[in-house]
Amino acid sequence: MSEPYNPREFTALLCCDDADLIASATDQMTALGFAIETAETSEAALSALHNQLCDIVVVTENFGGSDAFTNSVLSEINEFTQELRRSIFVVVISPNRKTLAEIDAFALSADLILNPQDLPRLQGLVGQGLTRKEEFYRVYRAVEKQIQQEI
Repeated sequence: MSEPYNPREFTALLCCDDADLIASATDQMTALGFAIETAETSEAALSALHNQLCDIVVVTENFGGSDAFTNSVLSEINEFTQELRRSIFVVVISPNRKTLAEIDAFALSADLILNPQDLPRLQGLVGQGLTRKEEFYRVYRAVEKQIQQEI
């Protein structure tokens, strides 16, 4: 007997060209219940961003030979509408930044910064981050829903 149709799986897009990092992140994101899409090139990542809804994007800062400010994945996400951007949890993995560096996350329009040395903590940090984001936007979404009903 086949599994029932699930019209909406939660998806994590992993943008990385390091096989060990992909393996570790895949294991941890799968443990959180996410379907995994991997992109080993900028072109593949941009295609995935345009062709499917991604709930989480995990991208290395130097993906595709870039840096934080020339990273095509981060640039593309920053061009999304505010509504779409708020629905995506963005993790930047960077050897040049400290894990949980909020000012760096703000500067990169990311939700979480993770130093590769802390990669074993990805699952827990993403879980906590998703909870924080949901709590942060809960009131916003309630007010937004109320306004839409009044229109």
